[in-house]
Amino acid sequence: TFALDGTSAVVIPSTPVFRSTSETILFPDFTPLYNEIEVSGVLPFTLGPETIASICIDSLSHPWIEDLDIFVISPSGIFIELSSNNGEDGGNGTLTDYYINTCFTPSATQSITFGNPTGAPASEVPFNGDFKPEGYYSDLWDGEHPTNGTWQLLLYDDENGGWGTLHDWSITFNNTYDVAYEWS
Repeated sequence: TFALDGTSAVVIPSTPVFRSTSETILFPDFTPLYNEIEVSGVLPFTLGPETIASICIDSLSHPWIEDLDIFVISPSGIFIELSSNNGEDGGNGTLTDYYINTCFTPSATQSITFGNPTGAPASEVPFNGDFKPEGYYSDLWDGEHPTNGTWQLLLYDDENGGWGTLHDWSITFNNTYDVAYEWS
């Protein structure tokens, strides 16, 4: 047995995570609501396939979860659909958290719709874990779009009759630098 020391003198920067903790109240009157996060100091300056690690809804409550349409909008105004009309009547009018540590990642294998063309069934709520968004991450980097600036989460209740609250959400970017070891 040999002890190997993999300590590096290189200091790896911490993973850039930006979080909004300002609550947004969702109105049941078809009013689109935006919650913003200001992102700065992230490299590369232009969005690309390796830039975003995850977009997470840490806590969102609503009595009729399937009424919600959720999008993320980049600083240049390009948007992708994260989730729309998922959860059927999983809430049945009960105000509770249905998105709990729900992350939309480029590498996720499970769709937020669970393969159902009309949306995830009620049996899948609450949503917790890593999911593919309904839109395509590649839309965000189709062109020269900035990484830094104001990112927005757009929430829209497409039915009338339920108040909800976005408690917090976050966006995490991949490190530009990483150290990997391969032993043989």
